[in-house]
Amino acid sequence: MENHNDPNTKPAENQPLVHHFFRSKTFMVVVVILAELILLMGAFNLGMKVAFHKARYTYSWMSNYPNNFGMLPGPGGRFMDHNPGDHEFINANGVFGQIISNNGSTLTIKGIDNNEKTVNVTGSTTIRKGFTDVKATDLKPGDQVVVIGEANDKGQIDAKLIRVLNP
Repeated sequence: MENHNDPNTKPAENQPLVHHFFRSKTFMVVVVILAELILLMGAFNLGMKVAFHKARYTYSWMSNYPNNFGMLPGPGGRFMDHNPGDHEFINANGVFGQIISNNGSTLTIKGIDNNEKTVNVTGSTTIRKGFTDVKATDLKPGDQVVVIGEANDKGQIDAKLIRVLNP
């Protein structure tokens, strides 16, 4: 009687063809190729999940653009080309408008709501015109600016960033 569990026994020549196929090199190659395809599909699936996550984040950020920057994007998505109308700018801790006066440390700005706001400028205030840093004394009446800062207890804005919009 033949012992099929004995590793020293040779397979009988009359064993089914399927049994020989499972022990062949061809079968091993097919198994390796299938394993590689499964790994590649898993990596592709992971990449798709990451891409969808990034797209969802970008869409969410875009949907909250007014909350992030206080304005809607302009034509073609350009912030600087947009001329905001009523109710498009959030004035909680900043102001958008035209400089009425500048004494070097305090700006008076007429906002889009026609209210005047007092803005305090300190040495830590960043002032940008285009891609250049400028000084508070470079700001002139008539300049259109966006001011971001914090409201103080006197109802003034302590500026952290002033962006000059007109060229």
